[in-house]
Amino acid sequence: MANKNEILAKEILNAVGGEENVTFVTHCMTRLRMNFVDRSIVTDEKLNAIPGVIGVKWAGDQCQVIIGTTVNNVYDEFNKLGNFQQGGSIDENLDEPKEKEPFTIKRFFGNILKTVAEIMVPVIALYITMGMFAALTAIFGPQGFNLINETSGFYRMLDYGQTAINYFVPFFIAYSAAKRFHVTPLFAMGLVAVMMYPQFLDEITNGTFALFGLTPAASALSTQTIPVMLAVWLMSYVENFLKKHMPASLQYSLNGTLCILIMLPICLFILNPIGDTISQLIAAPVSYLYGIAPAAVAGLMGLVWLPLIATGMHMVVAGIFYGTFFMTGSEFALFPVMRAIGFVGAAANIAIALRTKNNEEKHLSYDGIIALLVGGVIEPSLYGLYIKHPRTLVATCVGLGVAGLVGGLLHVGVFAFPANGIFGITSVLAGGTGNFINFCIATLIGCAVTAVMILVGGLDGKKKN
Repeated sequence: MANKNEILAKEILNAVGGEENVTFVTHCMTRLRMNFVDRSIVTDEKLNAIPGVIGVKWAGDQCQVIIGTTVNNVYDEFNKLGNFQQGGSIDENLDEPKEKEPFTIKRFFGNILKTVAEIMVPVIALYITMGMFAALTAIFGPQGFNLINETSGFYRMLDYGQTAINYFVPFFIAYSAAKRFHVTPLFAMGLVAVMMYPQFLDEITNGTFALFGLTPAASALSTQTIPVMLAVWLMSYVENFLKKHMPASLQYSLNGTLCILIMLPICLFILNPIGDTISQLIAAPVSYLYGIAPAAVAGLMGLVWLPLIATGMHMVVAGIFYGTFFMTGSEFALFPVMRAIGFVGAAANIAIALRTKNNEEKHLSYDGIIALLVGGVIEPSLYGLYIKHPRTLVATCVGLGVAGLVGGLLHVGVFAFPANGIFGITSVLAGGTGNFINFCIATLIGCAVTAVMILVGGLDGKKKN
């Protein structure tokens, strides 16, 4: 007998035109994400009519079916039904080439953002794992309840878990990018392994390594993702060329060797410096705005963060602030807002539950509180409640904006890579007791603003809902 996840996966697969129409499938914390051969046959109406589907959003040509925190189970069943490659992408072998779309600047940048999202989404789970290690370190260590000291094996194990995952992020990016660009994953990871080999990296950093009389610019690959994506994308062309022109008898022994050998100089002298330049250009406006009006930046991020989630653009924007965090070890604009979002969202849900007469919405409000506080996931509430009642969306955005603004004025920061949900507080606590108290003040004010706006203004502008 089929379980509910299998039934839901089968209905979604049928609604999008079957396995022959799906070219790419992955998932994040709440959404099943797909690309298609022919997106015109996929309609929001069909997908929204399926029981268990909370909503449907499009990011460029990618369809995002919002399911909730059980999406990973539906994803597994979806892969089984469609015989898709576990891990994200499938080969796109089409009998007839697609009609080439005209070039536009919007489509060009849209495709770049879509590709970055497709690569980053499968890696998010490891970022969360890293955040959980940081949370446990903060909870049990001296900066929390002081149950273990910094010299204990358990503390060091937790600290190494966080540090190691953070250091080896380029490996994970290389694997995910290899899936996206149809490169042999071990070759992509091998390329990154050579560049991250400690002795080799030290020589490059110290300027003692030279190739053909040229010295590559120093580059901290462990804090970058852009050069890795560019390298794996370019490697896809190198590997395809070798497969077409190299005798089959030599491919097993030489394909990987030549791929890495060709790509290494390109990465050292071209791609890594490009990545450094891009990262600096991205970080510069944020740093500039911090210098002028840091509180305003925090308030603005709070105000627009939910709309960014709703349009699927949040991970792209978050990348700017992730870069700032990795370079400085702290973040004072977006990360505090992301820590406050669970509490402000919970306040909104409580107010909605008190205001609505719809029992289904009451249950969804209470379920959403658990998802917000424990899992740090707002999508069920966002798509099931806030967007359905735009006044509640405005109230939650305003509350987050106020929380961000007050937090910015009080200089609230995040000082460890944050976990999701309530555990994320530890990343604020890592900045000291004063930082934590200021965060609580800002968040409580944001919660109060949101709750009052919903309780007084109602859900739909009516006196009775």
